[in-house]
Amino acid sequence: GSCQFVYLGATHSRFEHSIGVMHLAGKAMKKLKLHQPELKITDRDVTLVMLAGLLHDIGHGPFSHMFDSGFIPRVVKHAEEEKSHEEFSVYMIDFLVKENKIPLTAEEISFIQSLI
Repeated sequence: GSCQFVYLGATHSRFEHSIGVMHLAGKAMKKLKLHQPELKITDRDVTLVMLAGLLHDIGHGPFSHMFDSGFIPRVVKHAEEEKSHEEFSVYMIDFLVKENKIPLTAEEISFIQSLI
């Protein structure tokens, strides 16, 4: 992001944000699993929600939303509608899973992407 340019002592990177979202998603899922057993939340469900938290902003370019609204529309001229960083995150997950042969089922990938 760009907060450090306005508030010189501030730090809030995309990495820090994503790690925090993953952590909080995991805590929330574990609480639900413990206190609402009727939901039948599995450890795999917890892991998939945490992965979605970690990867939810992977489609962001540099300088965050400024990149989305300033750079992408100038470069992706063939797009019929404006693309969001969430859509790019979904594309990136497809690419990363395939390219790195990550052992996720199509259903698990779709679940993660639906949370983004």
